[in-house]
Formats: sequence, structure tokens, C-alpha cells
Amino acid sequence: MSKKLYCPECTTEYWGPINYSSPIKPAVCNECEHVFSFAEINLQERTLEFIKQKEKSMTRYKDQCIEVEEKFGAYLTNDGMTNQQAIVAIAKEYGPSHAFACATLVEEWNANDNGEDNAMHNM
Repeated sequence: MSKKLYCPECTTEYWGPINYSSPIKPAVCNECEHVFSFAEINLQERTLEFIKQKEKSMTRYKDQCIEVEEKFGAYLTNDGMTNQQAIVAIAKEYGPSHAFACATLVEEWNANDNGEDNAMHNM
């Protein structure tokens, strides 16, 4: 079975077979001949799995943030809500952290308005 590992000695990428039946030399770096221990192999496998899971979570969170921002804009333009009403609706539907983000967005809009009275800016 081949796995992608990173050598802790020379930091090169190792992509090669791992001999799980050999307790002494399961894998050896081609560059510096570092012998990977099973502990190193397992740690790298778990770390890569953790990174993949974190990336999935961040993608889901980013997608939800985009959805909330679009919903907030729809509340302002399509439903004719005030900023405060839209923020309360977001808080009920998505929770306080997303409502806080929308309130921060309104503050940014107000700071950029220079006295103009716009319901919504480019999102």
C-alpha cells in the first residue's frame, strides 16, 4: 500500500510503499534514508485526516456565511425590512454570531455612506 508522507529529517515528500508486515522498516525515505516508525506514519495519517475534516467544516461555514449575507440582503430589499428587523430575523434563523456579522456589515455600510441613505450596498 502506498502512502504520501513527509520525512521529518529532510522534509521531502515520500510517496511509496509502506510495509506493514515489517516492524523494523515499514518505510524508508529515498533522499536521506530516514526510517519511518509506525508512530510517525500514524501521526501523519491522523494529521492529514484532521486537516481534511477542518477544510470541510470551513467550507460549510463559508457557504453558510454567504447564505446568511444573501438572506440578509433579501430581507432588506425584497421584504422591505429595516436593518434592525433583518438582524433580528437573522438571529432567529441562524443564531447570534451571524446576526453580529450582519450588524457589523451595517456598521461598515454606514461608515462608507458619507451621509447617503441606502438600504443595501453591493454584497
